[in-house]
Amino acid sequence: MIDPLDDPAARRSGLDVLGPIFVSYRTSDGQEIVRELAHVLRAFGLPIWHDERDLPPGDIERRIQEALEAGLSGAVLVVTPDIGKSRTIRQVELPHILGLEALPDFAMAVADALPRLIPSGKLDYAAADRLLALEPGKLHGLRHYAIDSAQGLSSLAHDLALQRMELYRRTASQVLVVSLQTRAYPHAQGAQYGLAIRTQPPAVGKRAPALDSWRHLQPAFAALPELVAASGATSVSLTGPAHLSVAYAFGAALPVTAGHRLTILDAAGGEWTANSAAIGEPLDEVVEPLDGTGESLAVFLDLVHTLPPTPTFRAFLEARRLLHAGSLVLTLSPRRRFAASTGSGIVVAAADRIHAAAAEFQVNRIALFLRAPFPAAVLLGQMLNTLTVELYEWEDGVDPPVYVPMVTVACGRGGSPIIAIYDGTQEEI
Repeated sequence: MIDPLDDPAARRSGLDVLGPIFVSYRTSDGQEIVRELAHVLRAFGLPIWHDERDLPPGDIERRIQEALEAGLSGAVLVVTPDIGKSRTIRQVELPHILGLEALPDFAMAVADALPRLIPSGKLDYAAADRLLALEPGKLHGLRHYAIDSAQGLSSLAHDLALQRMELYRRTASQVLVVSLQTRAYPHAQGAQYGLAIRTQPPAVGKRAPALDSWRHLQPAFAALPELVAASGATSVSLTGPAHLSVAYAFGAALPVTAGHRLTILDAAGGEWTANSAAIGEPLDEVVEPLDGTGESLAVFLDLVHTLPPTPTFRAFLEARRLLHAGSLVLTLSPRRRFAASTGSGIVVAAADRIHAAAAEFQVNRIALFLRAPFPAAVLLGQMLNTLTVELYEWEDGVDPPVYVPMVTVACGRGGSPIIAIYDGTQEEI
């Protein structure tokens, strides 16, 4: 069998099985829903070509043609009532996409944003052909997805990601390379990765992840173990950077008890792995019983070589003493930079102490505040799999800076490890 990554005929045709997915849509009535679709696809690890982010200056049709010919793994045709009015779709995008669809490895789907049939409420599968003046049945045989709900959008993204992983399996690679980024605006990049997980960046002037990012990541992280299994890889190699709360949730999606071998690369190229045999380094700790009868333990893990810029965690505790049974502060002794070779041992020591402290306070829920390298957050997510963890992010886009709740994460319940999402306060959405 020809390796799909090295098939010269496929390359000449414009097929690249690890390339981006082209999103074809009519701007006049499809812009908003395609923005949401783009976020969902990226959360599932799919690199996409979306004109809002990826169309360079110049003649629009020529630039689109260049994108089509640069190598695609698939396409999503978003069908809205105005789609037939687009000359670019009818004469440039659709002919090229349908030509690629004839190839067995090209993933094409129809995302249906049309009103449903009355009174059945079903999709009108003939509508796309009718609106685009195609021969009847041309698009009818493709997989159609109703994208008028979050479930429909996630179903489309899940199926496309699963096909990408099944093709990845044919490369016989034993390592699934995953990139996780949450701070920069995403573009049609990621062909070098098996999965390129991207989220929208924080709101202007803010540091914490955008609230909507969690809605998109919730179903994506539920699918992560299935996608890893479908890739055929025996291990996962992860690169960042990402917010520490997202990094933790990623680790929780692949807990150590599930047997996933995960390596995280730091900025210096060092490799971090969950190694229970790693020799842990002693950590300074401060344990404090609080006034409350709350069923959680507030934990601040600080593995950064510099002091925190503001005493934000202390301010948090003073305002919420009644909500927690106690607090645990863990810091390096002495504060210093450390290499990946000692990082695993430090995280093992931290995880062991957090588990022990939770048992001492007779709680199985913790509120977790992190100042740590990206890989440490991922490993901690893998290791604290028996605890329910409420994750906070530091937000200095307000004065004074505060810690804001992001999500609650728990393993072993089926579905997503993200079991609750907060609106920036303690209110669950």
